[in-house]
Amino acid sequence: MTVTLISPQSDISAFGIRSLSAYLKKNGIPTKLIFLPDMKFDMEANENEIYRYSDKVLGQVAELCKDSMLVGISLFSCHFDRAIQLTDYLKEHVDAPVIWGGVHPTAAPEYCIEHSDIICLGEGEDTLLELTRRISEGRDYHTVPGLWVKKNGEIIKNPMMPLKGSLDDLPVPDYSLDEHYIFDKDKDSIFKMDEELLMKFIFRDPENGKPIYQTMVTRGCPHSCTYCFTFRNFYKGEKYLRHRSAENVIFEMEEIKMKFRKFEIMLISDDSFFAIPEEEIKKFAGLYSKKISLPFRCLGSPATVNEEKLACLVDAGLFQIQIGIETASEGTRKIYNRSITNKKVLDSVNTVNKFKARLMPFYDFITDNPYEKKEDFLTTLRFAASLPRPRHIQVFSLVFFPGTQLYYRALEDGLLKESDIIKGFRKQFNFEKETYMNFMLHLINFPIPGFIVAMLVSDFAVWFFDRKSTGKMLYWLLNSYKRMKSQRRYSYSSHISEEKSLSSTP
Repeated sequence: MTVTLISPQSDISAFGIRSLSAYLKKNGIPTKLIFLPDMKFDMEANENEIYRYSDKVLGQVAELCKDSMLVGISLFSCHFDRAIQLTDYLKEHVDAPVIWGGVHPTAAPEYCIEHSDIICLGEGEDTLLELTRRISEGRDYHTVPGLWVKKNGEIIKNPMMPLKGSLDDLPVPDYSLDEHYIFDKDKDSIFKMDEELLMKFIFRDPENGKPIYQTMVTRGCPHSCTYCFTFRNFYKGEKYLRHRSAENVIFEMEEIKMKFRKFEIMLISDDSFFAIPEEEIKKFAGLYSKKISLPFRCLGSPATVNEEKLACLVDAGLFQIQIGIETASEGTRKIYNRSITNKKVLDSVNTVNKFKARLMPFYDFITDNPYEKKEDFLTTLRFAASLPRPRHIQVFSLVFFPGTQLYYRALEDGLLKESDIIKGFRKQFNFEKETYMNFMLHLINFPIPGFIVAMLVSDFAVWFFDRKSTGKMLYWLLNSYKRMKSQRRYSYSSHISEEKSLSSTP
């Protein structure tokens, strides 16, 4: 019997279910994957909108799950409504138990177990394998480590499954396309996945529309930011931050590159990549140059980026790096538990700028923090405007994710009310407020003379323009520009795809 895993994420890289599927297959258990992306909704909706699948799509999901011994849904907080709707429908039409897993069930298990039969907390490979073995053998599964399970009206809360010691033991994520299915919102229907559909829905470079293969090299994080959920406290006494070997990462990339020639960019999408020892980074860079030789992107933090690591990675093909600065205010930095100074941030920025001929940095900043004073945010805005070019500023709205320190602080302070918790789950970090100062973080990406920027972020300009009507008008202009840019990018990628198709025709 099959295990069916469902991802409601718009990013169909979906590390969770692809890793779980590959691990189950390696151990002889067949799987089926269902991807339910809706990028338009995720980019344009707000926390007041509740996502609903059509009856047709729900029926197709149930039909795909009908012969399953177990159905799993992997979700972030913003997918909570979708997971509930899917689960309610599946319970009416499918006999298999439904298990939820991922960040949200681990962070907010009490809310999730109300709707699912089982939840998986933390890393799930060994937990899911043990669960499926017991189900297939007809054995009791209520004591499997890592699970919360409903039984006779009670909830059994088991201890955690130990962490994987060696990430190299995990197989390459499942991109086999065997028994993979995908939802096309434009057609309101689910289709069997093939390479064409994979490339249609896979994450693409925001600037040029090229398809990107994403992977992760590490698990865990060296930081303890208050706005981010960490599993660290679940695994006290265990090695939390782990990384794969350079050889293992390159093996995965080689397999994907050979199978899918259309991937043009690689993305290492974990925040902890630069926390890997320098010798391992150099080994990776050398192997990447020889065996992969595609442009690639990665993430980093001001605390871990250094010139030696950057130099070898840029030589290997690194052309974009995303770095979380978040704030330039000392007061706000304390709120976030970011133990770094503006001097260290500037040192890291200047190090990155040494490679400006070949490397484009994207610097992340957090907005909409109710604990932050206007003066603190102005400090951040002016700091961002002063960063050397080339660079791109990215704006992320603060979300009180369940399980984080800021979430509990907001509850205690009354900023987050119990009645608004479910609504808060729907908020995504792209749901920023339409304010003048938020708009200015976007505006400084344009080639505007410095003296004009200085005028626009002066105390007088902020006093004069920072009002609701001005913000709405400016964001209307910004969103119109983004739509035009997106349409041009879509036309470009469609044109390139057509050219490649014609050039490959005999």
